[in-house]
Amino acid sequence: MSENNSRKHLVSTLTVGAGNLVGYALNLVFFLLAARFLLFEDFGIFRYLVSVGMIFYNSLFAGIYTTMTRFLSAEKTPATGSNILCFSTLLLLASLPLMAFLGGVALCLITLSFFISQFVYAYLRGIRAYASLSLYLVGVNAIRIALLGLLYVFSPGIVLFSSIYLAAAVAPLPFILSRADANVFHGPLQKALLKRLIKFSLPLYGSSIAYILVANLDAVFIKQFLSGAELSCYMAAKTLMTVFVFAPFAVSTVILPETARNREIWRNLKFGLVVTAGVSLLLAIPFCLLPELVLGVVYPETYLPAARVLPLLSIAMVLFACSDVFASVWTGAGKPLYEGVVLGIAAVADGLLLYFLLPVMGITGAALALLIAYGTATLLWAGLTAVRSNQ
Repeated sequence: MSENNSRKHLVSTLTVGAGNLVGYALNLVFFLLAARFLLFEDFGIFRYLVSVGMIFYNSLFAGIYTTMTRFLSAEKTPATGSNILCFSTLLLLASLPLMAFLGGVALCLITLSFFISQFVYAYLRGIRAYASLSLYLVGVNAIRIALLGLLYVFSPGIVLFSSIYLAAAVAPLPFILSRADANVFHGPLQKALLKRLIKFSLPLYGSSIAYILVANLDAVFIKQFLSGAELSCYMAAKTLMTVFVFAPFAVSTVILPETARNREIWRNLKFGLVVTAGVSLLLAIPFCLLPELVLGVVYPETYLPAARVLPLLSIAMVLFACSDVFASVWTGAGKPLYEGVVLGIAAVADGLLLYFLLPVMGITGAALALLIAYGTATLLWAGLTAVRSNQ
């Protein structure tokens, strides 16, 4: 039975991994093209707005979306999708004025794209429709690149790129919805079910907010305290870190619902850590040894000052990959509070380090703060897991 589960994990992970690999490669191409089409400092602002949009998404929806994934995996609860969709739509509508105030139309469009695409992601992950999930990831990012053809008609700008970001998330929906499970979305709002969903999601919101703060506080601090040129350089380097995301996300996409179903915590942890750490360490080699060459291949010369942060960011992403596996396994095992505590501590450490290091070291200090924050999270996960293994 264990060998069969391991084989199923591997097949599922390879399926999602292929979709993630192609999808994130296309996503990287989209941002590299944005760096060439947009003005130098406009690219930094666009990437900053994407980071802020991710903060809004995680603060509003990530907890309830992860709850949907777990409930669909563990219990196949009817009407889960419709209840969560109604609840999250109300959250979105209530937050639009604040988004418009902070980032204008562009931020609203970007956050709406996350609202749609991540709902689809959570649903397909919950029903373990890994092939459809891979197709959606690839489709969204391929459409983004195709829509860049609009640049032959319209002048490049932040709002246009934000509109493309949203349109690509919407375009594949007819294909995905045609394969939706009617039971998941059938039925009116159920007070008792919604109460259960919200109760389970509350600790997940804490972890989601902490997770996204660790990943994006650097952009917020740099936007406030450094120049627009430094923001653009740093965000260009951060964009290249996308290559580290596909392996842990592929593993986590499979591991969370599978752990919720089979409760094989230690086997799932071992599988996830071996795969993600191995792939991430290999990816880090060129960023650590040849940062100037890597940047010179994909960006114009104006972005070359970002080379000094690539080694630090790549090591940080190796630690992120390991932390993400721990979080997915323990959340799947019904312990969502663990992630909130671990990443909450990491987020506080990141904020403090940014405050003290950024004025002294510039963008190098931001990269070092991220590395220490993810290192702290990984060490806390390892210690917590060791304690639980002895109980």
